[in-house]
Amino acid sequence: MDFSNQLRTLSMPALIIVATVIVSALALMSKPVHRALVLKPVLVTRKGEFYRLFTAGLIHADVTHLLFNGLSFYIFADQLMRHVSEAQFLGLYVSAVVFAFIPTVIRFSDKERYSTLGASGAVAAIMFACIALNPHMKIRLLLPPVPIPGLVFGLGYLLYSIIQSIRAQDNVNHDAHFYGAVYGCGVAYFVNPSQVERSLRLLLAYFQ
Repeated sequence: MDFSNQLRTLSMPALIIVATVIVSALALMSKPVHRALVLKPVLVTRKGEFYRLFTAGLIHADVTHLLFNGLSFYIFADQLMRHVSEAQFLGLYVSAVVFAFIPTVIRFSDKERYSTLGASGAVAAIMFACIALNPHMKIRLLLPPVPIPGLVFGLGYLLYSIIQSIRAQDNVNHDAHFYGAVYGCGVAYFVNPSQVERSLRLLLAYFQ
């Protein structure tokens, strides 16, 4: 079986991972490739290089960044694919990459040296779409080492992203995390509005 046939047998999430790994590897090995793909808000607003809103989601800062995003994506993508078609999954992922970066471009449009990259926003969208469509799911983390209800985890994730964005004490694009998560959840509820009431009832039950 040749390489092209092997690609045809892969699921949509697997194809996205393969493409991201290849492009990220090229960017890590070549500074010109990195410069051509990374998102610099000033280049978007002043030169109209809107393609960077997508290409920045294909590259990562280092191998650890790539592995973390890849693993998180794989875990939630597998579960989300039980609820959506491959075309819907691809549409959500690609649009989330772009959408999650838009607030960053607006916020840092006058910062000459600011740049950002990574698929974290799109990964957050997949994660929250999965939680929205499967509100009963449990998420296992290293700390705490117990299953956490998906909705509770989601609220904690959003709150953490907001706080870290306001503090701006690290190099992580928490805005992309937050808006990607909101976008993924919004799309999931738009496609399946009956889940809104179900999720609200489940969330209220946790705090009663």
